[in-house]
Amino acid sequence: MFKSIKFKLILWYFIVLTLILATFSLLLYFSYRYNLYSRIDGSLQSGAEAVASLINIQKPDLIVHFNFTESGYLNIDRIGINYPANNPLYPFIDQARVYGQFIQIIDLKGNIVKKSSNLGDKIIYLREDLLGEALKGNLFFQTLRLDQNITIRFLTYPVKDWQGNVIYIIQVGTLLNEVQASLEKFSLGLMVTVPATLLLALLGGFIMAGRVLKPIEEINTTAKKINAENLAQRLHINNSEDEIGKLQITLNQMFDRLENAFSAQKRFTADASHELRTPLTVLKGEIEIALKKNRSPEEYKEVLESSMEEVDRLTNIVKDLLFLAKADNGKALLNIEEIQLDTICEDTTKQIEFLGREKKIHIETHIDRDIKIKGDADKIKQVLFNLLDNGIKYNKENGKLSLMVTKKENYAEIKISDTGIGISSEDIPHIFERFYRVDRARTREIGGSGLGLAIVKWIIEAHKGTITVTSVKSEGTTFTLLLPYK
Repeated sequence: MFKSIKFKLILWYFIVLTLILATFSLLLYFSYRYNLYSRIDGSLQSGAEAVASLINIQKPDLIVHFNFTESGYLNIDRIGINYPANNPLYPFIDQARVYGQFIQIIDLKGNIVKKSSNLGDKIIYLREDLLGEALKGNLFFQTLRLDQNITIRFLTYPVKDWQGNVIYIIQVGTLLNEVQASLEKFSLGLMVTVPATLLLALLGGFIMAGRVLKPIEEINTTAKKINAENLAQRLHINNSEDEIGKLQITLNQMFDRLENAFSAQKRFTADASHELRTPLTVLKGEIEIALKKNRSPEEYKEVLESSMEEVDRLTNIVKDLLFLAKADNGKALLNIEEIQLDTICEDTTKQIEFLGREKKIHIETHIDRDIKIKGDADKIKQVLFNLLDNGIKYNKENGKLSLMVTKKENYAEIKISDTGIGISSEDIPHIFERFYRVDRARTREIGGSGLGLAIVKWIIEAHKGTITVTSVKSEGTTFTLLLPYK
């Protein structure tokens, strides 16, 4: 189970989704926290600016007095030195409302000059390094835990005179209990919703993985049913456009090739057995007849000559089978070198002429000069000899056989044409198959094994060339070979 694709798919889906949700939750939490603190910090700064506006920067000894109202705001009243009410140097209001929980005013030495009454006897000292920052004119926010249950957020705000010198330091703060409670509720909500979402997603992933992998299970089930006795079984394709459908199409194509290969193998085995059995049967029969009684030397000679013909037939079949077996296993190596194709064609034609004389076949040639290709001279000669030999064997008496070799742009073209019995259109697609014969009786009569054209096709394709055939029944056949220069 743990090694199955389904389990791995669900596991990776769960891990990726967990990471995404965890990252999203953290971003959401800190974004929410930032917004809460930003609102508080904005309120604290507004409060500090309101208090600062009440301090007489011309006479900083004039300090304000403040206390909380029932609504939670601060009442701030001026107290201190008497001054003319209409003096424009004192442009502060008699009363202001500042949202906050406490206020402290600190002098330049760090002493608390004034503080809101709700602080009671609590004193919030400003550290020496932070006092130095404030005296430089820098405002800053802090979060401080007074005890286990009280956490405050406060702003240290320097008040400057007209010349930019710090004259007082204001601290405005508020409790963070509500903020912390809100964050705790938000965190609890995330802790509940994220695992619940993961469980639902895991269930959905399990269902989706099952549906996605169902076609693969069907492929597995169908593939198990396919064997030597049931090669016609194929996969049912639900959707040819998705990846599974394309895989099913590819597998069906592979099964088609396997069925064709298996059928060809069975046919090849049957044909090979038949081809080997026939000469052996003939050979055994002739020897048995010869041994039944004493015979004259001439009769024994006749039996031996007939036996030799069958042995030659067996030898040729075995030789061709060995060549094709090596070719199938990639062991039929070619000796590739630069060869003079026109010379090979002329030499082969001269060797085949004596066979044509027996049937009074007229051989014509048209060979371009100086045609060089990369190839195996012996194998190319074997191809030419086989095709020319067939052109004589299956030709009519007083017929014609022509060989044309011409130069093309990137390849050499060889055409071998005869005026023989021809090949029907039904047989043409199969003539390069092993042991395939158009007329078995006539082929045996003239000594063919049914492997020659299969060998020819393999040699041409091993040279990266092509071979095609056109034929008209009772009129003749033309083989066209294309061999590249490189």
